[in-house]
Amino acid sequence: GKEKQHSARNFNVGSADICFITKKPIDQVKKELEYNKVPILSDITVSTGARGLLQSIYIHDPDGNLIQLSHY
Repeated sequence: GKEKQHSARNFNVGSADICFITKKPIDQVKKELEYNKVPILSDITVSTGARGLLQSIYIHDPDGNLIQLSHY
């Protein structure tokens, strides 16, 4: 299937797509975000990162920047 491409809400000077690598398993991160009512853009995805396969979820920060939270 075709992967959905996520992006910042608004493309402006200074907008960003940022990836953070977490030590916690991504399913635990997802549960914590859901508990805190943070909107999650998609279910957990699997892709290839610089160090191999990683699981990710995507959220927007308050300014609309795309935040990728990932775990190897």
